[in-house]
Amino acid sequence: MDMSQLGLVKLIKSRLNFLRDRQVVLAENIANAPTPGYTPRDLPAGSFAKMVQNQTQGPSIGMRTTRSGHLGGTQTPMTTGGIRPQAAPDTQTKLNGNSVVLEEQMLKVAETRLNYDTAIGIYRKSVMLLKLAAKRP
Repeated sequence: MDMSQLGLVKLIKSRLNFLRDRQVVLAENIANAPTPGYTPRDLPAGSFAKMVQNQTQGPSIGMRTTRSGHLGGTQTPMTTGGIRPQAAPDTQTKLNGNSVVLEEQMLKVAETRLNYDTAIGIYRKSVMLLKLAAKRP
């Protein structure tokens, strides 16, 4: 069985890709802090949740149970969603029209890093659980 085809693994992979893309957008904002007229961008806060919701409304696949004590369920195929950055001006605008506030951008970077670390932790625990389930008694 290919572990990358499990719903949870696909969900975590999608989350990590979303966080990677957000980190790239935030890095562009920081790099353009001295650029006149630059408006910072960000990935919309609910875009990942919307992507997951769209993917869970698709067709579901019935899971096979091999023993009476096993729980049945459904597995939904996951796809990647194209999320585009949107303008997200910070709280202040300078005289040159630039609205990047480095402190706010750094807070967003730290928040994204924390979310990334959390997703990696969940992935590691999932792999450990699968290895435990695959072990012989």
